[in-house]
Amino acid sequence: MRAVKRKRVWWLAAVCTTVAALSASHLQPSEAEADPPAPDVSVPDILPLDTPAQPTAIMQAESTFADEIELPATLPTAEARTSITMKAANILCVLDIADPHHSTHKPRRINVVARVNCNVPVPQISLGVGLYRNTHLVGKDSGATFGRRWNKQTASSLCTNENRTYQGLAKGAVLFPPGTTPPTATSQAISHAKRLRCPR
Repeated sequence: MRAVKRKRVWWLAAVCTTVAALSASHLQPSEAEADPPAPDVSVPDILPLDTPAQPTAIMQAESTFADEIELPATLPTAEARTSITMKAANILCVLDIADPHHSTHKPRRINVVARVNCNVPVPQISLGVGLYRNTHLVGKDSGATFGRRWNKQTASSLCTNENRTYQGLAKGAVLFPPGTTPPTATSQAISHAKRLRCPR
């Protein structure tokens, strides 16, 4: 009788051990079923050399130039100088202003055109041009280009039925590439005075 009880105790102990082992195997995943390691999303301290840049945005942020150039309300007294050179190292930019003239595509208007041309693209060219009638500002235009070789602006105003003296004033500013000496150049050009009136 004692032998039978001992066999039953041993059998129950064996069954309990087996059940515990099976439960543990189901609760703990195998290495194959383990979660994959998290991807490395750290940001490098220094960007690679081949990282693409945004030249225009960088130039605009670094430039202290204003996109719009202010023009005086009254024409300053000065001799006509229709072509001015601005240069740095091997970069050459020329500011030109044409004489006031009747518009060829808008009737009863007087125009004056200014332009900056460089021999290579530069980070920024700001240009403003004003049209003056009897030394008073009656029309203006201003703007900037980025990463280009030129900038062109046109000022315009209605003409009158009487002869009036028209003259143009242009102000240009060039931002040269980093490391260039000098880093910037500014200048102005004044057109010849023209007596004009609206055609009858």
